[in-house]
Amino acid sequence: MDAEVESQYDKNNPFLAKLTEYSPLYKEGSSKDTRHFVVDLTGSNLVYTCGDSLGVYPSNQSEDVDTILKALGASGDESITLPRTDCPISFREALISK
Repeated sequence: MDAEVESQYDKNNPFLAKLTEYSPLYKEGSSKDTRHFVVDLTGSNLVYTCGDSLGVYPSNQSEDVDTILKALGASGDESITLPRTDCPISFREALISK
């Protein structure tokens, strides 16, 4: 990969990478939970070097969110404001991505 090419992705515009592999690096009964993750950065122009940090923005599956909403008797359209934010979002969006 050309070191001169900059990526358009950063913490404000994250690249949606696919998790391709992960494995535990601890023995059963260990007090630590350490894992090895491999992500596919193809098409991002990002180069991960040992020591770089990686942000993870997990999301929940729509089907799981639907199950939670049904159990709560909620539609998901309810407006909520999360701590440390000023902008209201739908309950469904909060459950999916926050």
